[in-house]
Amino acid sequence: MAFFFYSLIFYGKRSKTYYLQEVRVKNNQFSRALLNPHIAISFALGFVVLFVFAYSLLFSGSSHPIPALLTEQTGIIPPSKGLSSAFSEIVRGNFSQAIVLNPHSIRIFAFFALQLLVRFFIVLILFTFPNLWKKLAIADGLFSLLLFIYCFYPLIEYTFRMFAALV
Repeated sequence: MAFFFYSLIFYGKRSKTYYLQEVRVKNNQFSRALLNPHIAISFALGFVVLFVFAYSLLFSGSSHPIPALLTEQTGIIPPSKGLSSAFSEIVRGNFSQAIVLNPHSIRIFAFFALQLLVRFFIVLILFTFPNLWKKLAIADGLFSLLLFIYCFYPLIEYTFRMFAALV
């Protein structure tokens, strides 16, 4: 961004060739930044989160095309039952109805919302400071893991209890 304003201010004092060379260097840095694996992962995860939000906006109530297979096949009601409907209510601002549909929905939705913000800031930081990607990858991985465990703990605990019952 600073490069853009710098170029606008001093454009009259430079030749067109020099200006085009600066743009090529900046574009080359941009291309190298896009090849950074952490940026690629952040973009991919960001698109997944946006897909979850879009799915929640498109479908509401009982119109979700993905059925609760565990409940249909076994009659067992897992803690994830009603998450799609609850997410639909959350994106529409109906938080109390979302909690009725699934008491863990706000916590799990918060994970996705925070991950979208984190992905945005990571890409912004890595475009600005590309040499920080290794340190940022470690910090991001640790933060995301701890956030995942906190937000999905009820579902993780349920899964371990189900496995323990099988053994």
